[in-house]
Formats: sequence, C-alpha cells, structure tokens
Amino acid sequence: MALYRFTVKTKRFISRYGIIEPGMSVELSSIINPLSGSKGRQEIRAAFIRKYNIDLEKFSALNNGALSEEILTK
Repeated sequence: MALYRFTVKTKRFISRYGIIEPGMSVELSSIINPLSGSKGRQEIRAAFIRKYNIDLEKFSALNNGALSEEILTK
C-alpha cells in the first residue's frame, strides 16, 4: 500500500465557498492512485474537508490539473 500526498497547484476563490491556495495538501494511503477512480476522488475530497473544511468538488479541483500528486512510500 502506497502513501500519496495531494497538493493544490493554483489559487482559486469562490465567494460562497472560500479560497484554496497552493500548498494545501493531504496524505492518503491507497493501493492504486486515488485520482484514477471516483471512490478515490471522494476520499481526497473527504480528507480536504476534514483538514481544511474546504470542499474541492465545489472548486472543480478534484483532478490532475488542480492537484499535484506525490508518492511518499510504495
């Protein structure tokens, strides 16, 4: 099982939902890359909500264009 870190790449602001900034990150463990499936994207979304109280789905930021991924351990 690998440990992944997902980090926001660019700043986005939506008045109703707040702001996401570069450097905001969460870590998840998974067998496959969480961005490759809808269940994994929901795990990333839930991790950002737990840590920052920010819903990346509202920012359309649950994709490779908005998030960088890093494998910390394999």
